[in-house]
Amino acid sequence: MKEDNRATETPMSDEELIRRAQKGDYESYQAVVLKLKDKAYHIAFSYLQNESNSMDAVSDAVVKAMLHLKKLKEPKFFSTWFIRISFGL
Repeated sequence: MKEDNRATETPMSDEELIRRAQKGDYESYQAVVLKLKDKAYHIAFSYLQNESNSMDAVSDAVVKAMLHLKKLKEPKFFSTWFIRISFGL
């Protein structure tokens, strides 16, 4: 019987996930974005005060960040970079 090692594997840091995403692993990108999307939405809503506009801002940021991910020099700053993209800063 083959043993399932997934339970004993340590989860990857967001920084490692971003490094993998920069190499084309979009599942890693998705994992990081899924962790960040609620925070990004709440920040967007606090500024925009509109549910639809806030969701649009986050959706646009997901696409823009993915398209420009290789330009991010320090993966540890992905969260800050992503939030800035959400507002076009």
